[in-house]
Amino acid sequence: MPLGAQGCAFLHGLVITGSFKVRVINFEKSAELKPLFAHENNFLDWYERWLDEVITGKLISNTPSWFGYAKKNRG
Repeated sequence: MPLGAQGCAFLHGLVITGSFKVRVINFEKSAELKPLFAHENNFLDWYERWLDEVITGKLISNTPSWFGYAKKNRG
C-alpha cells in the first residue's frame, strides 16, 4: 500500500500481507532498483521517527532529504 512519495519515482509503501506485514518499504516505481526495507520493524516506529524529524526540522533542509534510508541517530 503506498504511503507517500519520496520525490522523482521513489515511494514509501506499507506491506500489508505475508511475513513482512506492517513493515515499511522504500521502492522505485519502475522496479529497476531493489526495494529497501526501512530500519524499523513496524509502521508505528517508522511514523514516529518521521514525525520526530519533521518536528525538529531535520527533515526540512536546503539539501534533499531521503527519509527512511538511514538509521536514526540517537546520539
